[in-house]
Formats: sequence, structure tokens, C-alpha cells
Amino acid sequence: MSKLITALSVLTFAFTVFTNDVAQAAKADGKQLTPHQIIGQLRARITSIGQGKAKPADFKIATTAALDGLHAFIAKGDNLELLTIKDEWGKTPLNLAAYMGYSEILAELLAHPSAKLTLNEPDDTGISPWTYANFAPRQSAFACNPKILLSPFSWATLHMNQPYYTQLNSYPKVRKQLEDAGATHDMAKAKQMWHKICKFQSNETRDAVTQSLDLQQSAIIAGGQALKTFLDKLQGR
Repeated sequence: MSKLITALSVLTFAFTVFTNDVAQAAKADGKQLTPHQIIGQLRARITSIGQGKAKPADFKIATTAALDGLHAFIAKGDNLELLTIKDEWGKTPLNLAAYMGYSEILAELLAHPSAKLTLNEPDDTGISPWTYANFAPRQSAFACNPKILLSPFSWATLHMNQPYYTQLNSYPKVRKQLEDAGATHDMAKAKQMWHKICKFQSNETRDAVTQSLDLQQSAIIAGGQALKTFLDKLQGR
């Protein structure tokens, strides 16, 4: 068991180092980080923090660093089209921030007129920022696609991220921010999209989502239960 935990920590550490090295290389070349890169670096830092005894203050420091980077990018005024451009998965920075559940980053993007224009912009899978906020994907992934539990690299990094989401209650904040900003929302359609995307969910999860009045709440609960069941089994409980 201890060997497994050590191996998972090594995998997570390697991912974090790689992501930070990419960011540092960009700085060394005199290149300012793009909004997508800033969000990616924040994800790596949150994963790293989650390996230890994570505290809200630790996440605050990481988030503040990301906000400083985003402020600097916007203040410089160059390449502001990168606030609306899509990455290789079709996600704008705003869509990605909603997907990741980064409410402070989302607030900064919503405050910029050009970024706010992408408020309802879906990614290549057809999912909008508001729908992602309801999916709470970084918490619900274990229930949406239980097959990720077969890959240590996939589930370990997500597991390391859980303290951020449970301590900061980020996805409910993100959904409210989007709704306050005027995002189009339809719970019935969000549920339909969930069932379309989550092809490998259990029958129990499917029924819970279908019957629930709040997809977000059901998704978060299902994800937490799926992870707990897996970890209990892994530890022989």
C-alpha cells in the first residue's frame, strides 16, 4: 500500500514539475503566459498543494499568483484576443475556468468585456461554461466516468485536487457567478448532456441525476461517493 501511495505521489509530482517547467521556460524566453497557461499552472499548483495537508490559505496564495499573472497579461494590452481564443479542446479561457471551478479567475475574466462575450460559448463537446459548472467535473469525474479509476495517473491527480473543491465550495460559486452575468441556463438540457457524456456512469448515478432537481449537487455527491468506495476498496476496508 505504501509503495502505491509513493508511486502516485511521484506521478503527481512529475506532472506538477512538468507544468511549472513549461511556464518557467516561457518566462525565460521573455514570453508572457497566456490565459490558458495561467489556468494550467494554477491547476498544477493546486495538485501539488493537495499532496500534503492542504489549507485554504495555501490555495489562496496559488490563486493570487494566478490572478497576478492574469492582471499583468490584461494590463499589457497585447494579444488580448487570447482572452477569447479556444485551446485544442475548443475551450476559451472562460470555459476552462468554469470547467476547473476557479471562481476567482472566472470573476476576472467576466470583468473583461471581450472575455465576457464568450459567456455561453461551448467547447468542442458542445458544453457551455454554465453546464460545466453544473457538471462540477473535477469532483464528479469518478461517477461520470468510473473508468478513470483504472488509471493511477488519472485518478491520483484528481484525488489530490479534492481538498481545493471541498474546502472552497468552488463550483456553486462558479454557477452563481455565471448566472449573475446572464449565462443561458437550462437544467433539463444540462441533464441530457450529462447522460450523453457520462456513458459509463452507474445505474445508481443515472437515476440520481435524472430524479434530482439540482444536477450539480447530485454530481458532486455521486463523485464523492464513487471516490470513497474506490479508496476504501483499495485500502482493504
